[in-house]
Amino acid sequence: MSARCPRNPAPCHSATPSPAPAIVWGGSLGAFIVLDLLSRHPALVRAALVHEPPLFTVLPDTPLPPLPHDVTDPRTAMAAHARRTLGGDCDRLDAHQRERLLANGEAFFGADAPGAAASLPSPGVLASELAGSSVPLYVLAAPGEPEPALRRASRWVADQAGTTVIDLPGGHMPYAVEPEATARLLTDILHHPPAREIPT
Repeated sequence: MSARCPRNPAPCHSATPSPAPAIVWGGSLGAFIVLDLLSRHPALVRAALVHEPPLFTVLPDTPLPPLPHDVTDPRTAMAAHARRTLGGDCDRLDAHQRERLLANGEAFFGADAPGAAASLPSPGVLASELAGSSVPLYVLAAPGEPEPALRRASRWVADQAGTTVIDLPGGHMPYAVEPEATARLLTDILHHPPAREIPT
């Protein structure tokens, strides 16, 4: 069923009531969606795990990573974007994963990226909602020195929520390049959750 979202005039799918709150995971743009869900429908979320949300607007000294200017060939544009975002981890994707990634180019540039970014609340509103949320939020990012922009954006989210960033090796797509290690870590987090910081 389609509805009008309060922060976005474009149609969106309204949430269907769930018999029980869910544990949700999202990486990259998926992390945008999880944060938006926390903002709009916190009662539907039992716990949330977000990995490297590209919230570059909260990093004033960091220029926005450019998306490809020419997306008339979505596969080529997606290949260039993946290479820029994943770096050497792009070569660790198997043929099936790479094909799924490239085939998603048209949806990614035409709907996913602009839609997720437009739906997310402003940094100020998001900061307030994260600080006041009682939903457990676990923020993950790939380690690196110097600290990459995606990790700094993740740290900003963790700071607002009163928690810390958890290291998740595997770059920007750990579930693809390190699936077993990623699954073990997420399971461990949910079974033995780190304590949330209490503001003083």
